[in-house]
Amino acid sequence: MREGGAKYSYFDHTADVGIDIRGASDRELLENGAAALLDLIVDTERVRVDGTRTVSVRVDGIDREDVLVNWLREVLYTAQAEGFAAKSARVTSVGPTFATGEIVGEAFDSARHERREELKGVTHHGVRIEQGPDGLHARVVVDV
Repeated sequence: MREGGAKYSYFDHTADVGIDIRGASDRELLENGAAALLDLIVDTERVRVDGTRTVSVRVDGIDREDVLVNWLREVLYTAQAEGFAAKSARVTSVGPTFATGEIVGEAFDSARHERREELKGVTHHGVRIEQGPDGLHARVVVDV
């Protein structure tokens, strides 16, 4: 697992993993959160984009935090689906109560792709999104 520089970092949370996510916009926050989550699951550097498979995603929520959690849950579900290695997620549209986008990857190849963590889920526990002087900052907790 690598740290995502200015995009995301991890923190310890009991038996779980916490993710600190940063972004200039809601779109970037969701994309960076997906990158952090995917990096926990598989070495995304080894996932190729040739022969790409794309999965369309739409999530709804009651507020921005709910949209973030639901987006990450959908990314997690798709990334851990049998036979799929996800590289990235792109947001095509986002609002205060929805997000649409696509998850990009390829067929899982055990010779190239190493599964890092089997994640159980993304929780609402302690989730928050805050506006700071350098953009948005979010915290989420992932059950491992």
